Amino acid sequence: MKHCGHSVRFLLLLGAVAAAGFLLGGCGEPGRHPLLLKAEQCRKAGDFIPSCRHLEAYLKRYPNSTRAILLLAAIYDENLDDPLRAAFYYRTALDSGKLAGDDQESIKRFLEENERKWSRKISVAQINSAEKEELLRLRKENSELLRRLEKFAERPVPETASAPAEEKAPPQPSPPQRTKVADAGTVMRYHTIQRGDSLSSIARKYYGNSMKFAPILEANRLSEKSRLKVGSVLLIPPLPR
Repeated sequence: MKHCGHSVRFLLLLGAVAAAGFLLGGCGEPGRHPLLLKAEQCRKAGDFIPSCRHLEAYLKRYPNSTRAILLLAAIYDENLDDPLRAAFYYRTALDSGKLAGDDQESIKRFLEENERKWSRKISVAQINSAEKEELLRLRKENSELLRRLEKFAERPVPETASAPAEEKAPPQPSPPQRTKVADAGTVMRYHTIQRGDSLSSIARKYYGNSMKFAPILEANRLSEKSRLKVGSVLLIPPLPR
């Protein structure tokens, strides 16, 4: 978790907010709403998660607030190191169509950086998982090998002049094979909710299985009882392997 100071990126985002005409309010959006004030107080105090909660509560009242969207993107990007949610809010800001040309280019660059960062995190997580499975397999094989060696050592030496029969050596564990991580399935996608959409239909469209909507719920902080609002954008994460 990073400090709450203003980085160059954060200042650029504030400039984009001002250019969009939302710094002092507008379009039915109040200039100094209590939720925005609480969010800013928490951010300055280093309480970034409560700050995001206040901004998300504000977005429920004013879903088209470019100001709140960009502030959430900045906090998830700069302070919480959460590229998945940062990319979601950067994409939402671009889709709003309220950014000036130069600001659009900056936001696009930030979006691409966070999507690449998320892809790297997914790849590392998959590699670590594969290495853990390989380590467990080797430990199991080594334990079995030790058990066989101990059992063999306890056998009495046969009292005979003839040469003892050749004892078969216990099988050696096979060398570790590094699991190859597939490159596919690490691209983030976005879905704009249409009339008649449901979690099952969206999961069927992107995952080929109407029952696999749990990753969509988790990535968008929804529950099965949440109502899907037409026009809202959902983040469709890669399906866990």
